[in-house]
Amino acid sequence: MNPLSPERPDAFDDGVSIAVVYAVAAKRGVDPLEVPPLYDWIDPEALDALFDRATVPTAGGRDRHVEFRYDGHDVTISATEDLEIRIDGERVGPAGGRLAVGSR
Repeated sequence: MNPLSPERPDAFDDGVSIAVVYAVAAKRGVDPLEVPPLYDWIDPEALDALFDRATVPTAGGRDRHVEFRYDGHDVTISATEDLEIRIDGERVGPAGGRLAVGSR
């Protein structure tokens, strides 16, 4: 299955980089395949490694926080006890099997 297909039940399971693509697509109301490649703005593999669920937040006992621009959107990713992604200041989270954007 294509990891960016609309049938993906939870993009967070595929890594932060995929979740960011889904979040920007949700913000725009488009299919994730219509969003430009993330690697034009940031290294997706490095982003996934930094926020790997297997090591967050225990690696070094440090919280993690990254901010960057992605195709006109401000993206903020934080990991303390939980992983949080914000697109243009709005929190992203799963809703009805898809990523939804909105403050919670």
